[in-house]
Parts: sequence; structure tokens; C-alpha cells
Amino acid sequence: MYQIEELEKWKDKPEKIVYRYSASGDKWICLILKKGCVAGEHYHKGLVASKNPEINIILKGKVEYYLKDLKSGKPERSERRVARQRYFKLLFIHSIAFFT
Repeated sequence: MYQIEELEKWKDKPEKIVYRYSASGDKWICLILKKGCVAGEHYHKGLVASKNPEINIILKGKVEYYLKDLKSGKPERSERRVARQRYFKLLFIHSIAFFT
């Protein structure tokens, strides 16, 4: 037996569409981002289980992550391609830029 549900469209902007959904009691989002879009620029304190750590799974394209440790201010940059996961440490400001 299966059930098909429509995702709730949360944000609809020219550069991105964001859907929200819940599964097994956790809240999740699905991002559809266009080339050149930068998303994020935020951090998590670790108070919400589904964001501790935050997990990104890139299904298509190439992205670059920009990270900065809140305590030291030290910046980091890393590139990722398809089918990779990225785990964010607590108290790291993180944003993501989409290239393809």
C-alpha cells in the first residue's frame, strides 16, 4: 500500500522554489534552486534534531559551500558535485551557491 501526497509550496521566487514536508515526525525542505542562486547564510544552535547536523544531498549539478566558524571567524570553502552529502557543524554560518 502507498500514499501520494502533494508537497506544500512554502516559497516561490524567481531564483528558487522551496517545498516543506514532514516524515516520521521530522520536518524537511526540498529546494529547487536555479543556476547562480545563493541560499542559506544562516546557522543552527543544535536545538532541532533534524538540523543537528543539517544534511544536504545534491541530486544534480555543482555547488560551492561557504562556511564560517562563529567563534574564530575562520572562513572555509568547498566544492561538491552530484550525489554527495554535506554535514554542517553547529555554530557554522553556511550558504550554498549553485553553478549548474
